[in-house]
Amino acid sequence: MAARVIPMEDTAQQITIDSTFTASPKAVIIPAGQVVSFTNNSGATIALQFEPNPPGPTLFTSIPSLGNGATNIQAPQSLNGNGAVNYYVVDPTGTQHGPYAIEVGVGPLYISVTYSQSQNAGQCTPDPVAIPYQGHLEMYSTDYNYTVGWPTSFGDPFTPQLTSIVPGSGNNTARKETANLQEYKYTVTKTGLAGIIGNGGGKIKVQGS
Repeated sequence: MAARVIPMEDTAQQITIDSTFTASPKAVIIPAGQVVSFTNNSGATIALQFEPNPPGPTLFTSIPSLGNGATNIQAPQSLNGNGAVNYYVVDPTGTQHGPYAIEVGVGPLYISVTYSQSQNAGQCTPDPVAIPYQGHLEMYSTDYNYTVGWPTSFGDPFTPQLTSIVPGSGNNTARKETANLQEYKYTVTKTGLAGIIGNGGGKIKVQGS
């Protein structure tokens, strides 16, 4: 007897947008090759805006218009089967809701740090970011070395701990999140130049369903 061919929709990761323009689940990890099905149950026409995350691959195509009750199915566009992306739900007023996260394989999602002379601070891009529980994130510098601080009582959510950033992506091992579903604030401080502090930072939202 021939094996049954399973339709793509049966094996897709389902993400539904509700009446508050919230994605459910808010963050997911999927294996390479699995498709994602976005369904709009918000009651209005929305857009889904996927944010670039260099040096990671472009995984999905932004959806400029998704009518109420409509579904859009996409396969991640990653040659090596790994990558991560944040996206926003845009309501009819143009307001963005999110960010929400999709990780393919082991990601990671990237945050770059660049020193701003005018602000005397390391600028973290993107900010804020969302990652799934037990997802992967890598911070890299475009210029100097930085130290990373975790000023809240939640501490550092990553294992191994993320305490330093060096120039060039790929120099930091992807970090696996192991702590709670919550928002973590971090600081970055430029090192190696006496008398110049260079404080900056951002937020990492660890999300699940």
